[in-house]
Amino acid sequence: MSAYSMSLILAILAFCIVIPSTVSAATISFAPSSVALDAGSTANLTLTIDSLPEGLAGYDAVITISDPAVAEISSVSFPEWASLSDVTGAPSVSVNVSAVDLNLKVGSGETGVELATVTIRGKAPGSATISVGEVHADADGGDAIEPASNPGSITVKKTGGGGSSLLPVPLPGVIAIVAILGAAAAVLHRTVSGKKR
Repeated sequence: MSAYSMSLILAILAFCIVIPSTVSAATISFAPSSVALDAGSTANLTLTIDSLPEGLAGYDAVITISDPAVAEISSVSFPEWASLSDVTGAPSVSVNVSAVDLNLKVGSGETGVELATVTIRGKAPGSATISVGEVHADADGGDAIEPASNPGSITVKKTGGGGSSLLPVPLPGVIAIVAILGAAAAVLHRTVSGKKR
């Protein structure tokens, strides 16, 4: 066999090797897309991917809150399909999350698949965004998934005060009310005393 023939065969074999392709057109987002909470309280955001034409073998990503003074990620939990999962960095404003579907529970064509539930805690009044980045995900066949991502918005309000629902009365007003009641009582006393005479 000539060197030319050998080179041609090797070229054909190299061309026929299956190279994993890229699966795109999916989007990762938070639900709800915006949340408002009091300072000191918590709220949950569900991280979802809208479309998985070839299923999902697993993923890892970084979830980040833009302003550490406003809120932080206190914990992350994972859906039932995640046979293996891990979260590092919580509580913090940036955490790494990963999950693997060993039992092939997320099949081809699935939509609206939950990736994780993120619990955030409000720290101080203000606004911030929560985003997901550095996403590495694979379909069941080994193809890479490169989804787009939509950030969510966080608004932290001042902590609501408790106590009575009655409107507060300024101190001068209280003094005036007491004086009026005292005068009315005195008039009533004189009237009653005069009738008794």
